[in-house]
Amino acid sequence: MERYQEKLFRYLYQKKLFAGMTGLLTGSVLRAIGMSLVNLFIPVYVYQLSGSFVGVMIFYSLYHLLVIVSAYLAGRIIRLIGVDWAIFFGALLRAGFLGLMILGKNQLWFIWLAAILWGLAVNLHWCSYHYSVFGLKTGGGRFGKETSLIYLAERLGITLAPLIGGLLIAGFGFTPVFAIAFILIILSGLPQFFDSFTKSGMQFDFKAIIKNFIQPKNRRFLTGFIGAGFRSVLVVSVWPLFIFLVIKNYTVFGGLKTGAQIVSLFLIWWLGKRIDKKGPEILKLGVILNSINWLIRAFLQSPITIFASEAFHGWGELLVLEPFDAATYQSLSSRHKLEFLTFREISIHLGGLVTCLIVLGLWYLGVGWFWMFSLATIGLIMTSFIGNEDGS
Repeated sequence: MERYQEKLFRYLYQKKLFAGMTGLLTGSVLRAIGMSLVNLFIPVYVYQLSGSFVGVMIFYSLYHLLVIVSAYLAGRIIRLIGVDWAIFFGALLRAGFLGLMILGKNQLWFIWLAAILWGLAVNLHWCSYHYSVFGLKTGGGRFGKETSLIYLAERLGITLAPLIGGLLIAGFGFTPVFAIAFILIILSGLPQFFDSFTKSGMQFDFKAIIKNFIQPKNRRFLTGFIGAGFRSVLVVSVWPLFIFLVIKNYTVFGGLKTGAQIVSLFLIWWLGKRIDKKGPEILKLGVILNSINWLIRAFLQSPITIFASEAFHGWGELLVLEPFDAATYQSLSSRHKLEFLTFREISIHLGGLVTCLIVLGLWYLGVGWFWMFSLATIGLIMTSFIGNEDGS
């Protein structure tokens, strides 16, 4: 069997079916589909098992904390084994997270262990992934087309995933959805081995990472990355929980997300062609539009208004995320890449951890959803600093 597999892999490579960015994109799409089946429902699942909003925030706090504390070790591992193997082991850890989530329905402590494994997977995957995107760039000095290609491939793959996830949960419970996601995540760790880019032995020094936090030229990046962490907490945990508490129907819940993603597809390719020319302006437009959207979300109480907000958010989010990632890739040209990407992940998840703690504080104070959602607006404003070209 191994001999036939080797021949198959060699054939695929010779035919260049996985040449260039194809392998990386294939893995990215598989990961995106797998996680999109469950991502929307994770805070609801944790809420139901733990019995409280506090449990959800503790879960995500553990996740962000483990990303931060494991960053240096992950960087050393990536340097030693290379980006392809790091992505593979990151996929194994992420699959382990999903397996533990299944076990969590019987013993709650598995949920906290799952959050830890999820956090450990982040640096191995994302630092290696972004390093590979930079290494596989298709030409030119800017990265709008590359980021658009990635987002387009992922959005095409995940469009139906939330609806399918909602239907499966409504009919069969959470276990089958986590199991399917588990398989897809395992598969997502393989295609990058067939790409033309491989890298190991990169420079990686702890003092250099610390220096990234204090260098004046990195202030805009530090502010932008921390702001991205602020925003992500509201997007992936607080907002989905708010929607479910309003709708209380898994199928409608997932269907709203799917419909919003279909709407946003029409923007992606058009956007990528303009980011290389007007990245900062597009980013700031996205910040303004999304900030307004977040400020009205606490007052939405029907599926129709929530769908409109989610569709608008999907459109506005692309105006933020594509220029944000393009700016990151552009900055790598003049920096030690693995060190800067590690600095990026630490900063983002530091922002995420701080936001989880703030949200917990607001919850204990009895503050309403409006003030929690306002944190996303603060994060968006901070994110816009990454588009300041003067580097100040």
